[in-house]
Amino acid sequence: MRESLRAEVAKVKAAHHPPASSDDGQQDGNSITDAEARARDITEISYLGILADSYFSVRLARQLHNLGDAGPYVAHIMTPWWSLYIHELRPGSTSADLLTELSPEAAEALERSRHGLKMFLDTKRDIHACEDYFEAIEHAHRQRFTGQVTPLLRGLTRDLGITTYRHTNVSTSHGVAFATGLEPTAVLSDEMGPRLGRLWNEAGGAFAMAALATDGPRPAVLDTWDPALFKQHDKKSTRFYSTIFTGRGHPHLNAVLLHYLGMVNAANMLLPVVFDVNGDQYALFKIRYLLTSHVLGSLKRLSSDPRDLDSKSATHLRHLVEDIPSPVSTSRPWFRNLLVHYEPNSKTDVSLFNPQHLLAGLAKIAEVPEDVNDLLAGVNSNLEHLASGLEAWMNAGARAA
Repeated sequence: MRESLRAEVAKVKAAHHPPASSDDGQQDGNSITDAEARARDITEISYLGILADSYFSVRLARQLHNLGDAGPYVAHIMTPWWSLYIHELRPGSTSADLLTELSPEAAEALERSRHGLKMFLDTKRDIHACEDYFEAIEHAHRQRFTGQVTPLLRGLTRDLGITTYRHTNVSTSHGVAFATGLEPTAVLSDEMGPRLGRLWNEAGGAFAMAALATDGPRPAVLDTWDPALFKQHDKKSTRFYSTIFTGRGHPHLNAVLLHYLGMVNAANMLLPVVFDVNGDQYALFKIRYLLTSHVLGSLKRLSSDPRDLDSKSATHLRHLVEDIPSPVSTSRPWFRNLLVHYEPNSKTDVSLFNPQHLLAGLAKIAEVPEDVNDLLAGVNSNLEHLASGLEAWMNAGARAA
């Protein structure tokens, strides 16, 4: 961090209202131009989003220590989101410009991790490239966990871990490897754990310093998790992936879809919308909104991909894409970009922003027609739709196997 965030935010807040003009109608020497006022408002909007994500992240990380052995499960689920937040703090990204340059290794890993959130919408990695990447992860895990076993016992070994909460999938070990941003072969080395530790010691400190340098609430983000309800189930990936979603035809696509289902379930079950920082729902809403937007967009892209899906898979995919309950996750790209990047674009009328309620203020300047309650309800119903629809598709593949 370049300066105390507390001092930075204090300067922004002190500058929020322009100086009053003098009695004779002439502005005093401290008056600011329209361009300066706009720059000031943009900086404030960026800081408020960063602060909300910072508070949430640090308080969540603190709470994970209380989950014991279950803590890492949630930490892995959050990894790509933390990568996104930190990426948006990099020098030159916003007017906030809070983070110094990362080492090449950390920057590369965070880049891959945050790109995973784009799913099939990633311009650098299309559907087939995602499948290839998961295939490489699967191969490395098989090498690591079954390659050293004699052929006679190899059929008894397991190379895929599935984490469930209340008997529902929230992540897989292959999905975790994808989310870390390390190369697929990283699991082959005993240094994978220490490497991740060094990476997050470097990059994760950004949010810790941001929250600790600023006055704010310190309660737990969520207090409803039961560590005893997190369970780990080991599977043989080659066998398991051929029994879900599309069945034997596209096992690596099935691996990707299972990862997406885990992310959706995690957001739906572990990260429900609650009143977080200062009574605002920004941080948790942001995760749920962006996730529904990206999963829906990815499934739409998959539905237009010229591959041979059986009729049952095609029906499930069509239901997921066409029967979405609310348009809020698919038809608000300006709002989505504002949530991702913190900083408004040049077309935004930032004078309309109300700093007293971050989420409602952002919706207003992004010209979202729904009020906050309708936004929350729309995202909630879309997430439920994705969770139930993907689960049904996964189980249909299992029944057909």
